[in-house]
Amino acid sequence: MIAQLDNFLLSLAAAIADAAGFDLSASPRVLWLHEAVEEQSAPVYSVLKVYGGAAARSLDPRDALSIQLTTVGTIAADTLNAARWMYASMHDDHDLPWHQRTLPGKRLVGQSIETDGDWELRTLRFAAAPGLVGRDEHGRHSAIMNFDVAFHRRESG
Repeated sequence: MIAQLDNFLLSLAAAIADAAGFDLSASPRVLWLHEAVEEQSAPVYSVLKVYGGAAARSLDPRDALSIQLTTVGTIAADTLNAARWMYASMHDDHDLPWHQRTLPGKRLVGQSIETDGDWELRTLRFAAAPGLVGRDEHGRHSAIMNFDVAFHRRESG
């Protein structure tokens, strides 16, 4: 089950990267899952991670996640702009959050990202647009946005 959740999170990250116009596996990295490797990160980078928000308390938490996207950078305006760019990228042409959207499935094999079926993103609900929340222990600015997703694995065939 944990591997499937990681595969969904990787698939979501790949969809965000595609919509935002960057390569998920490029170096230096712009977007990470769970935690960043500082030495391999871009000057402004983001981390997608699961947290115990409202989705974790849903009636069926197996197909719902609360996700936090934290963006870190040394310049406040650059940090907030990068977070807002990702936020905008998760909206459709009518400026609505993604819903009923097919995400091409991805999985990590060693250091390579491979194709792995599809996911259906049923809903994506933002708690709020991203905002600056302070600085980390290195004096870098942090912008955070939280959102809940409902999803399921698409049947093949």
